[in-house]
Order: sequence, then structure tokens, then C-alpha cells
Amino acid sequence: MAPIKTAKDFIAAVHNRQFPISCHFELTYQCNMHCIHCYIVRKKTAELTTGEIVTYLKQLKNAGCLHLIFTGGEPFLRKDIFEILEHARSLDFDIRIFTNGTLIDKRAAIKIRKIVPSAVEISLYGFKNTHEKVTRMQGSFAKTINAIAKLIEMGVNVLVKTTVLQYNVHELWKLRQFVKHTLKAQFLDSKGLYRIFPCDDASTGPLHHALSDLQMKHYIEDGLYRHQPMRSSNKLLNIDPNLPLCGAGRRVSNITPYGQLNPCVRLRFNNGNSLKRASFIRIWCDNKLFKSLRASRMRDRKHCRGCPSLSYCSYCPSYTYFETGSFLTTSSELCRQARIQKEVYEKWSQKHGENRTSSLSVQKI
Repeated sequence: MAPIKTAKDFIAAVHNRQFPISCHFELTYQCNMHCIHCYIVRKKTAELTTGEIVTYLKQLKNAGCLHLIFTGGEPFLRKDIFEILEHARSLDFDIRIFTNGTLIDKRAAIKIRKIVPSAVEISLYGFKNTHEKVTRMQGSFAKTINAIAKLIEMGVNVLVKTTVLQYNVHELWKLRQFVKHTLKAQFLDSKGLYRIFPCDDASTGPLHHALSDLQMKHYIEDGLYRHQPMRSSNKLLNIDPNLPLCGAGRRVSNITPYGQLNPCVRLRFNNGNSLKRASFIRIWCDNKLFKSLRASRMRDRKHCRGCPSLSYCSYCPSYTYFETGSFLTTSSELCRQARIQKEVYEKWSQKHGENRTSSLSVQKI
């Protein structure tokens, strides 16, 4: 193996060796909000105990995991949340927390600072009326803003993020400025990702809140005129046909509140992946669905061959798996998004004389 000199070298080595470097650990599906686009479906099954979580943290450590994202639901609804965070810290994990912020007061902010997370990511869907329309929780905007302010005051790295929806797309540029200049926090841009996922039971209710074709066009165009493209790069890519589909099940994993181990937070399996019956490393190495996902390559996406929108596609195996039960088929929603992005970017390039596209012949999957 080539010597590892940079972070990029490390990620490449990890990716090739199927090293579980990162885990999204969903601590609970309980939540004090009722967000209209939420994909979580709660079961009557009991959620993990403190002891079970500690056991799985140790298994993650032994498997070589370095980075933990604690999420939910709302993780701060767990009474043992700080006990869990402190144990993770004692195992030297890099810790990141996803939260809506509404339960973080000054006392909680002080405790979070002591954990020294690499970041706390907080969801903000717009200004007051819009945010509370999405969360369906009166008073949530003020509580979330207060949490951001308290954490920043304590020196905690706060990242504010959002989901692009029909109801907030008109004010996201102003929201970005508000977060950066008023709250003094970092704002996570979507970078061309408009992903709203179906529910875990495959119902498509959340997708009804996605941008319409016209809204998406206007949003991308607005970004271009503001010199903030929605894509990190809108040039066509030379996709290596031998590349894996993504990092799910290779360097990324997910543990649910019920103790199921999945390749990522959006690829849910229900066959032979219970940590209550087998260890992390046994499932990671031997589960048939994990193996099938890892064995799949870009060249196997036969349905996408020759697609003129391919280079604008934010392909995600979880979308196709939800829609068709396969990692390798097409997704109607992702195809829609790719088609719109291609149309907008190419129109912009022609109008402004910018060489933002290249020959489709580079697409070889």
C-alpha cells in the first residue's frame, strides 16, 4: 500500500479496505418536533438501553471506527445523553451531534462544551413562520436560535443546516446571510443536493414537500446569478467504471435505536443485521446485503448508460433501493433533479459563453 501522507490518502486507503471509519448512531426516534418531511417511522420495539449503547460503542472502537455522529430523533430527549457522550469521549471518538437545539439551555451548552465535539449541527428551516410550519412546533424557532447563540458563546463549533423545501426555498438566501452575519455561525450549503427521502416504511409522503420543477430551476438560477452555484462543480465528470457506488458499507455505517446495523443512515436492512444477535464486526464482514452493496460498481448501473443527464446526477443507492429494491436501477426523483440541473446549467453556459460542459463521451459506466 502507498504511504499515507494526506487526509485524501487516508480516506482512499480506508475506502479500499472497507474500514468502518464513521458511524451515524441514532440514539432515539423520539422527537419533540413533527417535521413535515421526516422519514422516521417509530416502532413499538424498545429502544437501546445505556448498557447496550456502551457495548456497541466498544465494538465500534474495536472495529476501528474513529468518527461518531449522534443523532435521532432528538438525541437530547434521552435522559442518559451526557452519560453516552462522556463514554464516547473516553473512547477517544471524534464526536459530532445532530440536534434541533430546542432542549439546549445554558447548562446543557456547558456540558456539551466539556465533551469537545468537532461540531454540533442544528437544523433551521427558515425564519419564524416558515421554520414552525415545517417543524409543527410553536416556539421552536426562538428555542433553536437561542441554542445556537448559547453554544457559540461557549466556543462550540456550530453548523447550521437546512433542507430545501417548497415552503422555504424563497427565503434561503436571506436565511444564509442571517446565519452568517447575525448568528455568526457557519451555514451548510446544499451544493446541488435536494434530497428528501421516503419514509422508512417506503411511503412517499415526505416527497410531496420537495421542490417543484419550476422552483428548482429558479433556485439554481438564483444561485448562479449570485455566483454561488448549487453544484460544487458543474463540469462533466470522468466516472471510473470500477469505482464503488458510494461509501455506504465501506467506510460508513449506521446503528438504529433498535440495534440494527446498516450501511448508512438511509439504507435500512432487516435481515441478519441485529447487533443483539451478532457483533458489529461479524455483521460488517459477513452480512449478504453488505457484501452485495460493496461488490456493486459504477459499471453495473446499466440503466444509466447513455443518459445525457448522467453528470448532473446526485446518484444515491438508497433512493433506488427504496424505489425498486435494487442499488443499481434508476430513481425517478434523482432523474428529475438531474434533468433540471442539466437544463439550467447548459442554458446558463450558452447565454454567458462559459465552457461549463464537455463531451458526454467521457461517461463510461
